[in-house]
Amino acid sequence: KLMVLIQKNADKALPASHMISMRFLPQQKSVISEVSEIELPLIRNEASTELDPLVGVIAKITQNMFLIGLNNDAVISARNMEFLKARNWLDIPMRLSDGRLAKITFEKGSAGERVMNDALASWR
Repeated sequence: KLMVLIQKNADKALPASHMISMRFLPQQKSVISEVSEIELPLIRNEASTELDPLVGVIAKITQNMFLIGLNNDAVISARNMEFLKARNWLDIPMRLSDGRLAKITFEKGSAGERVMNDALASWR
């Protein structure tokens, strides 16, 4: 399981427009071990092979928990938000604690698209 929370950054001391927190919850007896590293999420459309990473900085909080501060430059932030709004697929590359590479891929779907549009509208 993966819990993802995207929110507008309210802490003026952090140079980030938005924060993404990710908490991986491996199930007992799963072939997936603990997550030791992640890369920036890659955003894409289903029909395209073009992958674009969100621009930001990753901080490992604990094993299986990460925080991403999205770049607060106006142009880059607008690009990040446009990708989150317009594209439907997110890939999160990661390294497991046993050294294996893995990736979680998920689609926003219609419910996710509504939630993202509502969130973006409220952040303006």
